[in-house]
Amino acid sequence: KLQEAPEKVPTGEMPRSVMVAVERGLVDKAPPGTRITIFCIPTLFSNNSGGGGGGSAVQKVYLRCVGLMKDNPAGEAVQFTPAEEE
Repeated sequence: KLQEAPEKVPTGEMPRSVMVAVERGLVDKAPPGTRITIFCIPTLFSNNSGGGGGGSAVQKVYLRCVGLMKDNPAGEAVQFTPAEEE
């Protein structure tokens, strides 16, 4: 589950999230809470109950991760510009 950065959430609202499928060599590259940039393919998942009736299928969107990069690797100090410090 990928969640937007808390500082970008308007006051009084909850952060939005989306499901991300991470496979193979990308698994366990970033522990929970790590800020990352991901490269994804948006994918539709059809949640069809399989009953051949005339009901409509519900489709959900998830992201299939094909690459990721840590925004601030562990051990690297965060640097602020003088304007940001004020």
